[in-house]
Amino acid sequence: TQLQFGKLTATALVSQQNSESKSINTKGGAQTTDFSVNVDQYDQNRHFFLSQYFYENYDRFASKVPFVTSGINITRVEVWVTNKSGRYDQARNIVAFTDLGESNRLANDYWTPNPSAQVPSNSSNDLLQVIKEQYPDARNINQVTQALEPLKAFGIEGGRDYEKIESARLLTSSEYTLNSTLGYISIKSQINADEVLGIAFQYTYNGQVYQVGEFSSDITTTTQSLYVKMLKSTTTDPKMPMWRLMMKNVYSLGAYQVQKNNFRLNIKYLSDTTGTQINYLPVPGINNQSLLQVLNLDRLDNNEQSNPDGFFDFVEGYTIISATGKIIFPVAEPFGAYLESKIGNPELASKYVYKELYDSTLVVARQFADKNKFILSGSYQASSGSQIRLNAMNVPRGSVIVMAGGVQLVENSDY
Repeated sequence: TQLQFGKLTATALVSQQNSESKSINTKGGAQTTDFSVNVDQYDQNRHFFLSQYFYENYDRFASKVPFVTSGINITRVEVWVTNKSGRYDQARNIVAFTDLGESNRLANDYWTPNPSAQVPSNSSNDLLQVIKEQYPDARNINQVTQALEPLKAFGIEGGRDYEKIESARLLTSSEYTLNSTLGYISIKSQINADEVLGIAFQYTYNGQVYQVGEFSSDITTTTQSLYVKMLKSTTTDPKMPMWRLMMKNVYSLGAYQVQKNNFRLNIKYLSDTTGTQINYLPVPGINNQSLLQVLNLDRLDNNEQSNPDGFFDFVEGYTIISATGKIIFPVAEPFGAYLESKIGNPELASKYVYKELYDSTLVVARQFADKNKFILSGSYQASSGSQIRLNAMNVPRGSVIVMAGGVQLVENSDY
């Protein structure tokens, strides 16, 4: 660079070269990669419980995976999101309600819960009945705001208690995965902050069929809006019950097609006393158990018998989704309420429990550095086929040497 200050002219030249050598070994088309994920890096806005019922009972239902004790089997779902793709072949106008299908934890006490409702359904409270009978104009997407205006007197507002979406897009079955017994859904593309997610689902329980929301086949007139259950709105408010529906116990390894063989996962805690990462908590009662075992990720042995063996329980669809490299804890708040219950002493637990991770946004939670001391670390073997990831940037041509069976391969010819 050339600079001039009055009569002074300065010419400066900066040269920098940073380089390092790495070696990667693969066998059978797969390579082993180390990973480390902080506990505040959960996979947000992608995984959602279908109702408060599934959140409240998740720990109990998943306590003995792969055997799920919910007694529920979800047989049909329709998932709707704000349409930003420009595709309208599978589009409908929808009105999504926060309290639809809820009986125990309502965002607004205007709706009357049904005390006899054991599981979620359209009759869990009188919301759907009231909207249909008293506000018929809400079926018209252009009149939703005006039709539901009187409900403002009861604290029911758009953006929090309901959202209208014009020409919402119906997700195809390839765009999400559903856990039909634990009651949650995983969207393959992250939902943006300004997008709304709504769902209608049907399931069997004790031989009876229950439904939450309306399916497109229920209201065949396409000009009329569908009433569905809202899982995410455009308003982010941790004080709202809907905040709990976004799962905060799923972590992404950044891998695909993870193999069970040679997969290792450890949960570690950064100890202030030793200054190192330890795989247990120095708390009486649980200091003889690894954090994997404390958080219910080491309950089984290789034969899936109830016998902790010191290794992560690789249970496809329940503790891991190997195709996308997602780790799923079998408890809803592993480093919050669940860890507190395992410690048993609230006063002692306050030093370790990271409640802010679950009752606040990530921006707020990350300000509590004294609690953010848990780390998921380990290694995985991902099947990458004919491609080998170098895990590096700015790799110059000619700097990569590939050896196969002791023979050096030729760039642009062999690879």
